[in-house]
Amino acid sequence: MVVKNGWLAELVKEERKKLGLTQKDLARQVGINVNTLGSVEKGSRGVSLETVEKLLSELGWELDAYPYDIVGGGDYKNRTRR
Repeated sequence: MVVKNGWLAELVKEERKKLGLTQKDLARQVGINVNTLGSVEKGSRGVSLETVEKLLSELGWELDAYPYDIVGGGDYKNRTRR
């Protein structure tokens, strides 16, 4: 399954900045290319569910708490972090 939607892009970018991480930092922690992360943050590239889970985990979120929102859209701003 490939996940691609705008709110995921917004969540990753906002949470990364809140934690004071650069794209390079987060990409290294997750094990993806910095260009891939940049594309995710722009919403222009889909990523595997496994990569989404790794990204969210590094940002303090849990995938299993938000499966509908992750794949179908939704408003993460009304959710709380783990």
